[in-house]
Amino acid sequence: MAGSNDPFDVSGDDELGSDYMGDDEIGAAVRKTLKKRGVAPTRAAVAAVVKPSIANRLAATAPGGSDSGRVQMLPLDSITTIAAAATSVVNGNPQRKFRADRFTVSPSRSAAGASLWLINSVNIGVDPQFVANGTVDGTTFDPLATSGANMLGSTATPGINISVSVTNQTAGALRFLGSMTGPSLDL
Repeated sequence: MAGSNDPFDVSGDDELGSDYMGDDEIGAAVRKTLKKRGVAPTRAAVAAVVKPSIANRLAATAPGGSDSGRVQMLPLDSITTIAAAATSVVNGNPQRKFRADRFTVSPSRSAAGASLWLINSVNIGVDPQFVANGTVDGTTFDPLATSGANMLGSTATPGINISVSVTNQTAGALRFLGSMTGPSLDL
């Protein structure tokens, strides 16, 4: 409600839908929780749960909040070259809490368009980020990819390695360069 005196009436929260009692997934989950607690899932009860959640999230990402609200990059560099047909694990070690939303490999293809790299696994700590074992062509994570490079990774804390297993599928030695981009939290 524009112009409302409600401190939890947050401008820009329309992506949740203006009707909290609609069929959206968030509203349905909140209503189910309220029913389990024995609270009638009225519009006011749902709004009382959802609006503070939105306000708390926005306050946490505001300047001076507990989250800097920054999107940062984690470089992934093999430092040395990886021999032809060899597999290597490239590690990144974030210095603050970090969640990877996007993974890119550069360069991911030769001038002729052939893929240079195979991505065998992406792990955050011991948590695999692929839902099944398998190898993915490196061009999936091309920096110009509109959706293939997107992911919603697990959150890494300082001391937790982010590791990517890569295979050089060319006839010569190459240095692997890639990056992960996502939100970070100051600790």
